Amino acid sequence: MSNDCSRSERITRSGLMPKPLFLWKDTLKKEGMPLPTKSCRPMFEKAFMVAAIRLYEYLIDYCAGKRAPIPERLNYEITTVSPVIQAIQPQITHPIATNTASDITLVELAELYNQAPSRQNTSEAEKRRIVNKIKTMSQMIDEDKKINEITPEDLENVMNDIAGLPCRFGEGKTKGMTAPQAIEYARKHEEIKYISDASRISYLRVLKSVLAWGAKRKYLTENPLDRADEPKMEKRPKLGKYSSFEPHHLQTLF
Repeated sequence: MSNDCSRSERITRSGLMPKPLFLWKDTLKKEGMPLPTKSCRPMFEKAFMVAAIRLYEYLIDYCAGKRAPIPERLNYEITTVSPVIQAIQPQITHPIATNTASDITLVELAELYNQAPSRQNTSEAEKRRIVNKIKTMSQMIDEDKKINEITPEDLENVMNDIAGLPCRFGEGKTKGMTAPQAIEYARKHEEIKYISDASRISYLRVLKSVLAWGAKRKYLTENPLDRADEPKMEKRPKLGKYSSFEPHHLQTLF
């Protein structure tokens, strides 16, 4: 008995005993293993604690003379364990996240989109342009509106209204205005030029990419853009340096 306990003490001193729960990050880094994501962390911590407790129990039984075989795999389901283990399970007071974050806004979704590993080679300037475009479009809905509250009708309005956005929005006469204010200002002042067709397409492409990514990552229960009627993109006539006369122009002159 004393020899067995001495062996347990040697195991403890040798560092083979599991480290405290709060040192699991150091353990993973030392072993060159990736850290769990935020959504998986509660589940990971629970598994880590169960593994540590079961090893302690095995050593206690070993000191008591029991020679149970060491299991090759951890039985994660805690159903038939001692009251001690049940009493010290980590208490998760919130459901384990599955990326269902209905409490984030469209701008916050765009920021998460920019942080995706697949976009690590995207320049910071391009990431800022994406967020700025999403922020402009979110103002046409409601900046504080949560992503799972956005309706197909909201997006239809955005796709229609974006054509009335002034060129160089946020600069000059539209400086300090929100997108709806700038659109209304442009309607009342014919000298204000609208954004180009290429810019309209760029805005909508960003919106589609961010929403599609959010739906794929389960931040959205469904992509509202899938049920929205996209307006036909009618190209506006380009005015060159010299415009040709139309019949009504000639009637005016003569």
